[in-house]
Amino acid sequence: MSDSSYKEDVEIPRSNGVPCNLPERMKKELSDLDILGSNVCKLQDESLTEKEREDLQQEFSEKFYSGEQAAWLNFYYPNQVLPREKSGELRRMISTSLISEIKDPEECVRSVAIYHQPGAGGTTLGRYMLWEFRNDYRCCIIQKITSQTGDQLFRLFEYQDENRPKPLLILIDNGDDDHIFPLYEDLQKRKRSETEIFCVLLVCYRKTEIPANKIERNIFLTQKLSEPEVEWFKSKYQYLQDKFKEQGTTIVIHTTLDILLRILLNIVNKRAWNDTKRSQFSPLVVELISEGDTNSALDVLKTAYEITDNPIVAQQIS
Repeated sequence: MSDSSYKEDVEIPRSNGVPCNLPERMKKELSDLDILGSNVCKLQDESLTEKEREDLQQEFSEKFYSGEQAAWLNFYYPNQVLPREKSGELRRMISTSLISEIKDPEECVRSVAIYHQPGAGGTTLGRYMLWEFRNDYRCCIIQKITSQTGDQLFRLFEYQDENRPKPLLILIDNGDDDHIFPLYEDLQKRKRSETEIFCVLLVCYRKTEIPANKIERNIFLTQKLSEPEVEWFKSKYQYLQDKFKEQGTTIVIHTTLDILLRILLNIVNKRAWNDTKRSQFSPLVVELISEGDTNSALDVLKTAYEITDNPIVAQQIS
């Protein structure tokens, strides 16, 4: 079961505090946007039995830990996504951008950027921010930028809230300035007022090298984990290991080892590079996996981690 395949009415907030439903017909018309409703996952979860809910949580946690993009269910169910230390700083930047007074008409469209190394979790952090703000602001992800995107955003902005709507929070993943700048200019031309904020663009940029100098309303996310973040991974690893041992199912434990491996070592997954042939494993590990000897590959990586106590260094030297 997929959280995107489950169809439920999308509930979006309004400035008067009373949410409204966005009909399926309009969702289809706004095809450039993936709109995050304030009620996302709730109806789906409430329709499940306890066993179905447990199975769904396990299904989506395994997908996420094996390298798939974070689904909204990963945020809905507790403790599936690492709470990054940068979250608080980024949340404050976004909140300030959404509510602070406009001093220049061009500020009607504001931006906050996440510069992140591939595999460092920038996309997940961006999606988490939308999740955090979804009850108070209309949030969406731009799936593609076309000549219709600006018009679709304004339709979402004004839908059943035409007097003084709150600004949109918009995520653009893997930002390409050649496409973002024309959209930015288009939105500036369409603005309704010189004093109202129309939107905040939260843009994720993948960068192999992170700038050393801090820039206003930008955060930088590297592959290096802080001590509390490493401890969270260790705790999660132990929890999952104990959980599957309790089930007494060898097949499940073996299947889960690959998942735990990715959690522990924070390996840069292939999707981050858009390269299905590229591997972030060492040649020895690649050879062992290609020969079907997954257990030996795991032993090598786990030993490297025990020696270094650093997930990134362990991945590099194993």
